[in-house]
Amino acid sequence: MAKVGFLGCGKIGKAMVRHLQARGDHSITFVQDPFFDDDLDPGCPVVSQLDEILCKANDTNVYLPHGAILGLDGIFDAREILTSVSIETIKNPKSLGREDTQQTVVYEGATELLHRIHD
Repeated sequence: MAKVGFLGCGKIGKAMVRHLQARGDHSITFVQDPFFDDDLDPGCPVVSQLDEILCKANDTNVYLPHGAILGLDGIFDAREILTSVSIETIKNPKSLGREDTQQTVVYEGATELLHRIHD
């Protein structure tokens, strides 16, 4: 049985955990996520800080589920052929160091600054 650890467990990570649990041919050895909420029982230790010992468990594959950042990288890579892009990303407020209790717009506007940083 393959052993798997997760660094981060947001929407994508949780979907991956559920998928592996349903398959039954993987053992989830740990989840590291400082903002993990208990709507999922991964059946393993959930830690807020990365524990080197957990990562060094014998034959454990460590996954880093990515979300919106990859989408931004893809948009940047396609910048030569895109004429217009509109992005809406919804994040857990805690992942941004915020304590909002209602949906809040954190940034709205042009991304020219991002373009300058990457060039």
